[in-house]
Order: sequence, then C-alpha cells, then structure tokens
Amino acid sequence: MYETPATDPSSIVGRTVEVFAPQLTGDKTRSHIKLLFRVDEVKEKSATTQFYGLECLPEYVYRNIRAGLQKLEAIDTVDTKDNWKLQITASYILNSQVNVNIQKNSRKFIINFLKAEAAKSTLEEFVKSVVAGAYQKKIKKDGSRVYPVRFLEISKIEVVNSGKAS
Repeated sequence: MYETPATDPSSIVGRTVEVFAPQLTGDKTRSHIKLLFRVDEVKEKSATTQFYGLECLPEYVYRNIRAGLQKLEAIDTVDTKDNWKLQITASYILNSQVNVNIQKNSRKFIINFLKAEAAKSTLEEFVKSVVAGAYQKKIKKDGSRVYPVRFLEISKIEVVNSGKAS
C-alpha cells in the first residue's frame, strides 16, 4: 500500500507509481527490476492501477560489460493472449565481438522466442515470468546454440496498447 499526497483525488489519475520487484515478490535477487503502474481511477481513498511497464536498472546491465565482449539489444513488439501489445527491449552480451550475421541470428532468435511466449500467455503470466527470470534463463540456454550468450536481461517493457483489464 502506498500513499500519495494530493489536494484533489482526481489529480492522482494518470500518475505513474514505481514499485521494485522485491516489494511484490519478496525475491531480493531481482532488486534491479522496477515495475510501473498507472493510476486509472480513484474511489474514496483507494486508487486502482494498471500495468504500465517494466524497467531494469541500467547499472545492472553495465556492470556485466567487459572489454572484448559485445553488447546488443533486441527490440520488438509482442502481443499477449489477452490482447496487450508490448514493446520489449532485451539487452544481452555475447562472449566476443561477432559479425553482423551472428548478431542478426541472435536477435531473431530472442525476438521469436519472446513473441511465441507472449502469444501463449496473459499479461500477468508474461510479466511474472520476466520478473522471475524464467525467460531470461531459457533464452540464455537455448540462444547459446546460435552463439554463446554471457548475459541476458529483459531491460524494458512498455505498454503500446492495453488489452482487457486484468
């Protein structure tokens, strides 16, 4: 429960509330993930929110970069089973500098994986798996067939179109 100061309750509508993942899940290992919620409506002294996005602290990604490694990003939109359209940014680090062909193949693998998983799950299931790190582990393991992946994190999720309220 959070408290937000306001002179008029209607002025809270549209505000963004940031919550770090451990506050919701209790998993302190995911303290680099920040979830964003937007206030939709206020009734008496309670406000209802809707998922608005997810961000990974940039320092978490930066501290994994070393000389001789290649940092890349895969950005694309995915659609969930409950009609949410999300733009996802995955930051990943490969074990060495690679040619453009390997970069394309690794991006394509990551994007196809995320699109397939999003299509099979609701927004809630998808976000829970991202926060838990399940997709990151699977992409890192399976993506290493294309080229060894040293580090992968889904660094940003933005809501493009919201589906039915969950």
